[in-house]
Amino acid sequence: LMFSKPQNLVFIFPSERRVMLHMFFVFFAIEIIFLNSKKRVVDIKTGKPFQAHIESEKPCRYIIEIPLGKTEVQIGDKIEF
Repeated sequence: LMFSKPQNLVFIFPSERRVMLHMFFVFFAIEIIFLNSKKRVVDIKTGKPFQAHIESEKPCRYIIEIPLGKTEVQIGDKIEF
C-alpha cells in the first residue's frame, strides 16, 4: 500500500509463520487481518501511518489488509476467498 490509495490486499505465504509488517510510506490507517491455513482469523491489528513494527501474535498463512473500519471480523471467524 506504499504510495497508493486505500484498497484491499491479500498476501499468501507458502506456510504458516509469524509475520512482521511495516507501514512506511502508507499515509492512512488500515486493518490487518491475520488468518491461519484454515482461513480462520487468528489476530487483528490496526496499522497506523508510518508505524515501524506490526507483528502477528500467532502464525498465519494469509494476511488481508483493508481500510480501517470496513469490517466487523472477529478472531475465530472464517473468511472465504
